[in-house]
Amino acid sequence: MTKQEMIVLFKYDAWATDHQLAVIKNLTDAQYEKDLGSSHRGIQGTITHMYGAERVWLARWSGKGENAMPDGVLPQTGLRDRWTILHNEMLEYAESLTDQKLHASFAYRDLRGNPYVQPLWQQPAPVHARR
Repeated sequence: MTKQEMIVLFKYDAWATDHQLAVIKNLTDAQYEKDLGSSHRGIQGTITHMYGAERVWLARWSGKGENAMPDGVLPQTGLRDRWTILHNEMLEYAESLTDQKLHASFAYRDLRGNPYVQPLWQQPAPVHARR
């Protein structure tokens, strides 16, 4: 994995998320909030989980922010703006990397406090890029 490849993955994640948000913006509040019986209840819970996971990983990597999932669920209003800010922050972080940093060991704690150490490039890539 190189810095340039990481940047491509982050840009792909932003592109894929933008396509999802384009569909979500056409939903009614009832459709967006409906419990569909999935692991995160429905669309609102799933998009909240995806956003929270990316926020957590960025906080771990950058050392800025909480190593915790955000409380509550994301309202439909302002979703694209919120994601745009996050993706800009992630791309800024990726641009700050070097190939050497990507291959260096990086220590972090999961949400339960368990310690892990692995090269930065082996840690979870953006949500969409892992599919």
